[in-house]
Amino acid sequence: MSNIVRIELRKEIEATVVDNKITDINHSIFYSVYASCDELSCWIGACTDIETLEEIICPDNIITSITECASEYEYDCLIAVLKHNNYKYECFNTYRQALL
Repeated sequence: MSNIVRIELRKEIEATVVDNKITDINHSIFYSVYASCDELSCWIGACTDIETLEEIICPDNIITSITECASEYEYDCLIAVLKHNNYKYECFNTYRQALL
């Protein structure tokens, strides 16, 4: 089990199927937000700007974001790691503490 939950962003690219091949359209639509630890990576929302990112990952909302999006297994793993670390999580090279 990982020593801390980390927040990660992944750029989502629109794609289409042309001539039975998947083709990327070269512009980003949004970013997917993940709560991760070890090999576990749980999608917890999507954002287009810093304001919507903060709504997902701020200390007031991080537990809600995990609760609403995670499977039972993902929830159990992520909450166990958060609890073990006094609800601290890594957020882009800084540390935050979830509010219960």
